[in-house]
Amino acid sequence: GVSDICHAVTDKIVAGTVRKLPKTITEVRIGIAAHLENALVQKELKRLFEKYKGDDEVYLHLLGSKKIVKTDKSFWVDSSKAGFKEEIIKVLGPDCFI
Repeated sequence: GVSDICHAVTDKIVAGTVRKLPKTITEVRIGIAAHLENALVQKELKRLFEKYKGDDEVYLHLLGSKKIVKTDKSFWVDSSKAGFKEEIIKVLGPDCFI
């Protein structure tokens, strides 16, 4: 009856431990056209990855060599920072995000 419902609402849940939920993993997938697979582009991407350092995993899709590379954590970025996507597009072109 009604007393059962009221009793259920006032019951408490007691936890032995409380843990923080893991952060949702964000992946940034960047396509690099065959003609852009070179040392100059790598150097510029490295500079941008350092500038926008964060926790978003970066995957490079090397379209010429048909490889996908998950970068080391030291190259992960904060893709939500203002300017990140625009700067990557300046280097790789408007269709680089996969």
